[in-house]
Amino acid sequence: MDISPDLDNSKDDGAAAPHDQGTPTVAELSSEIAKLKHEALVAQDTIAGLRAELVTLQDNYIALRDADIGKAYARIDLLEDEREARLHELRVEVKLHGERMEVMRNEIARVKESNTWKVGSVLIKPISKLTGRMTP
Repeated sequence: MDISPDLDNSKDDGAAAPHDQGTPTVAELSSEIAKLKHEALVAQDTIAGLRAELVTLQDNYIALRDADIGKAYARIDLLEDEREARLHELRVEVKLHGERMEVMRNEIARVKESNTWKVGSVLIKPISKLTGRMTP
């Protein structure tokens, strides 16, 4: 078996084996491997940190989104309740105004049917014609 002298480490005569300047030594390769392993570990650590941060951000987003939706629905419910209460108040007011109007119409009709109104209208009619005013 023919082993070239720079690769044969079985003979250790204390002298460094000659090697080509373009070929890295075992120590250089070991150092490079250690450096790459360290960079890989740093990259894995960075990735793990970023994944944890992503999960935290997603949880915060979901919590905020849900909280905002919950607040919006609660606000909608409150506004709908207020609207219904106001509509009820307005319906009551409209009914009361209608009742008052009916009372006033009845009162006006009763006054116009009275003898005092009839006598007053007869007396005022000629004066109204002279002044140009209309009488009821």
